[in-house]
Amino acid sequence: MPKNRILYLDVLRGFSLLGILLVNMLSFHSPYLYIDPYKYWSRPADRFQYAVIDIFFQASFYPLFSFLFGYSLATMREKTVDLGKSFAGIAVRRLLFLMVLGALHVMLIWHGDILLIYSIVGFLSLSVLTLPKNALFTAGVFLYLIPNAFLSIFGLFIHTSGISSNSRQASYSLSNYSRGDFLDIFWQRFHDWGAANSGLSLLLIFTSIFPFFLIGASIAKGRKLPNKKHLPRLFWAFFIPGLVIKCLPYITKRGFEALFVQDVFGGPLLSVSYAIAIFMLLKNKNTKKIFSIFSHAGRMSLTNYLMQSILGTFLFYSYGLGLYGKVSIWVGTIQAAAIFLFQILFSRYLLKKFDAGPVEFVWRKFTYSKNRYIK
Repeated sequence: MPKNRILYLDVLRGFSLLGILLVNMLSFHSPYLYIDPYKYWSRPADRFQYAVIDIFFQASFYPLFSFLFGYSLATMREKTVDLGKSFAGIAVRRLLFLMVLGALHVMLIWHGDILLIYSIVGFLSLSVLTLPKNALFTAGVFLYLIPNAFLSIFGLFIHTSGISSNSRQASYSLSNYSRGDFLDIFWQRFHDWGAANSGLSLLLIFTSIFPFFLIGASIAKGRKLPNKKHLPRLFWAFFIPGLVIKCLPYITKRGFEALFVQDVFGGPLLSVSYAIAIFMLLKNKNTKKIFSIFSHAGRMSLTNYLMQSILGTFLFYSYGLGLYGKVSIWVGTIQAAAIFLFQILFSRYLLKKFDAGPVEFVWRKFTYSKNRYIK
């Protein structure tokens, strides 16, 4: 591994990629946007597997990726400024590349893209990266807690029954993705993207991603982390409340407030506990070798993220194997595990020959243009 790489961050990226794939696989093979997942799958084994994904993975990995994105951009700024160079041009090129890539991802591959949102958040954050680390951290915490606490309290007065399904749209998805031509799939993908990124959903994206970006940026500026001896207690302090909150829909009537709180509070609490657990595991010689394998995929996180969408849609859409709507959650989970194992092996092989993945290489070239790469 190159000397300028931090093993812990690469492992965290790789581990996050696995979690994101397991969650995204539900949308790859099923009309997840338009169903009630608690009722859609009837087999007990599938309901159990959905509960595992819902509790331990859903909403618990985008915070980590958002944190890492903020950390990376802030680190890049600090190094650029230290070299006496202007960061503005580098940042604009970097984020513009990500924006175009995200738009192409949405239009040509899969509706669940997050790169476009990241690029917009990145542009919005450029003016605040100059703030002191404590100000960034405080702003991130408050920007997350205040709007989400308000929406949670507001949800108590809505009294909804939980997730509402749309059988008509689910039917369109099943038909277009499994049997439609490329144009049918394009318009269905465009419709799905609009459904997933509008109204309250769009607001929640920014109240969830932007705060973790700021927190990541504050850590990159050298904010002091907790003492290592306190980490085991911190792990349980985040994991237990997070687990309880994530289980709320299974011990309540699954109203809006339970489903909302499950993701916006339970998910991030588990995220922090996972980050702490990985840090401790890498400090142990016996477990370090095992978990270090995630770093291979993590070093090519952008390439692997796009590859997951390409392989996932090829498996299930009509221009590939056409398995959309025809597999169980268990089969989808096994396929996700197989894809990620392939990515680890592929990344390990490629990184023995090159310093970065193919998409990262092009991104780096576009970002720095004629400037020297800042290590």
